[in-house]
Amino acid sequence: MRFLEGGGKQYERLKSEFLGELDKAPSDVVLISDEMILVDTPKCTWQKKLARISDLRKDPRLGGIEVVVIFRNPVDAAYSFYVECQALLSSTFPSYSMFVLQSNQAQIFNFDKLTTELSVNFKPDEFGVFSYDRLCKRQNGLASVTTDILGENIADQNIVASIENKKKVRGDSYYSNSVSLLEKLSSQRWTKSVLRRIPRIYYGWLASIFSQIKVGDPVLVTRDEKQDQEISRALNVESERDSLPKTPGDVKYVVVQ
Repeated sequence: MRFLEGGGKQYERLKSEFLGELDKAPSDVVLISDEMILVDTPKCTWQKKLARISDLRKDPRLGGIEVVVIFRNPVDAAYSFYVECQALLSSTFPSYSMFVLQSNQAQIFNFDKLTTELSVNFKPDEFGVFSYDRLCKRQNGLASVTTDILGENIADQNIVASIENKKKVRGDSYYSNSVSLLEKLSSQRWTKSVLRRIPRIYYGWLASIFSQIKVGDPVLVTRDEKQDQEISRALNVESERDSLPKTPGDVKYVVVQ
């Protein structure tokens, strides 16, 4: 899905390559899942990525697009994202609450703003939003969604499996990951600019090495009930709780968050 972030001619070239790969797919139904689709990058916001996915509908080779978003508890999701990316975000947003209240990325966790962007870019029968927590509580929750989309039953063992979180914990707060040299360089404006100029053929090799060099210890990202309440109001969580997931119709290509 690299074409989503390209600019100008690069975007058109990468999009053409992507569509060419879809033509080679052995099935008429292609399921694409990429967690970076709704993550801001230096080159592209998540809103622009949705618009570019919508632009794919103009290609005659596609029989249709259905976007399926599985929406986790917004407060938990925003906190988890900040803990995971603390090394990259802390220079701009020193605290978790500042990240949620001031960043464009955090708007993805606001149910109203997410569904508004989806409505701008897709017809009502082209996208579906489902609660992760509700799907976990339902028998064959994820499978019931994929059955409607793909026309076949897919086991949803992963969504109900208990996955151990190995991060260090203090009370209700988690420690971030150890900071790698790549994250340290990427968090500084001038070094980030230098990294962007490195040809892709060399960048992957350097990134692999720099990501293994640890230059900073884990940081405790504090979280408390009062802060969660503030974040809940900012993200309008009550709106998400009152909304019912819709059932997707017949589709050909599916993008899943």
